[in-house]
Amino acid sequence: MIGGYMENCNFYDEILLSQKYLNQFVKTTDRYKDFIILNNGVPFADFFKDKNISRVQLHSITPCGKNLDDIVGFCGKFKWESNELSSLDGDSYNKNMTIFGYSWFKDKNGNQCLNILVRDDW
Repeated sequence: MIGGYMENCNFYDEILLSQKYLNQFVKTTDRYKDFIILNNGVPFADFFKDKNISRVQLHSITPCGKNLDDIVGFCGKFKWESNELSSLDGDSYNKNMTIFGYSWFKDKNGNQCLNILVRDDW
């Protein structure tokens, strides 16, 4: 099954992120259709340097087969201000985590927010 839970998602070291697959996946999934997939993973702090973002929501990508990945969903949130992050949920986050895609949105108060696709280095 693509786009949901897969029992055999455990060969992390054997798989590379498939940009082509992610592009196809996000276009056919209502939840992720507005995401922009990057050509290569980029450190978060470099990509969003000098931007202030009231809420960044992480969505985890899990490898699930040879050159296949599944977006397993929301896994945390933080605030990005003055090139520093502050957890909004009590978890710890790495400002140099690698992002593979993103989507901007506004919260109910009109604040600029961001969804990002990450692997396991967050």
